[in-house]
Amino acid sequence: MKLSCTQANLLKGVATVSRITSPRPTLPVLANIYCAAEKGRLRLSATDLEIGITTWIGAKVEQEGATTVPARTFYELVANNADETIDISVENSKLTLKSSHHEAHVNGIAASEFPLIPEVKKEFSLSIPGLLFKEAIEQVVFTAATDETRPVLTGVLIKADKNQVKFVATDSFRLAEKTISLANPVGSIQVIIPARPLQEAARLIEPSIEAVELALSQNQLKMTTGSTELVSRLLEGTFPDYEQIIPKDTKTTVEVDRAKLVAALRAANIFAKDSAGSLVIRLNEERSLIVEAMSQELGSNKTTVPAKRTGEPLEVSFNIKFLLDGLNAIPSDDVVAQFRDKFSPALLKPEQDPGYLYLVMPLKLEA
Repeated sequence: MKLSCTQANLLKGVATVSRITSPRPTLPVLANIYCAAEKGRLRLSATDLEIGITTWIGAKVEQEGATTVPARTFYELVANNADETIDISVENSKLTLKSSHHEAHVNGIAASEFPLIPEVKKEFSLSIPGLLFKEAIEQVVFTAATDETRPVLTGVLIKADKNQVKFVATDSFRLAEKTISLANPVGSIQVIIPARPLQEAARLIEPSIEAVELALSQNQLKMTTGSTELVSRLLEGTFPDYEQIIPKDTKTTVEVDRAKLVAALRAANIFAKDSAGSLVIRLNEERSLIVEAMSQELGSNKTTVPAKRTGEPLEVSFNIKFLLDGLNAIPSDDVVAQFRDKFSPALLKPEQDPGYLYLVMPLKLEA
């Protein structure tokens, strides 16, 4: 293998794929990046056997070939090379990096040892505007479960039908749903995708990425963003019928400035260590709400936040972190919170975005 490419493109490519390499691999080659000169480009791939990623960068290829090299070593060498162009060659699995002021020789592992990244036989495809896809993932993925007890809850439900696609995640304590309108109608499909590959795909999206292309088979997914492809398995199982728990008949509605409410919650969090991060929100006034938290060791805290309440007065308790997570995912200045009673989940919505909702279960209110 023999080629030359720019340092900037090589660094970007190595950084993109090295995130997927395993820090404690079951096989030594899983800590490596697969490098191949083919069809006038340099292919860089990595896998942890759960996710596979491939990116291509432009290169002047003199001789095709392939090897694998340790990801961390490869990245550090390229990152600390200030020369504009880098020449790469391979002989007997040893990779040589050479430029105006640097020369390094890196022992690799034969390309034949690298696990094959599956080819996804496309049975269904979906194109989503890049920045909308990124926003949707960031607004829902944090609510996916980290506990493997119920594997389907560790993923994100993607549900497409006609001119819209929904992204939904829940850990059974809170739930987030984002709806995106599509320019062109699509068929009906419902799949559950593990959270991590979606997070990795979202990280790849820059303003220049016009669309994310999803190709689905019976049990696999390929996401394409620009010159990068990410392959993952799908999760098996049935996602909970979440729509039945979204309140339809709320009795109390509050409109509040998001930043002011976030500040009140952060102040309450200082005093909520003894109570497993819980607080009380009192909605007894029509033009304000009160956030309270108490600590036997530190004392107590009460913040009054201007708000507009319609409907019945209410006092309800929540986990502070869950509320903050939801509010941080809402990009608008004002938030609408809706409640049925102190036992039912609360519904948070951005005032300017009808396509997003965040549901959070209340805690038992102590007498």
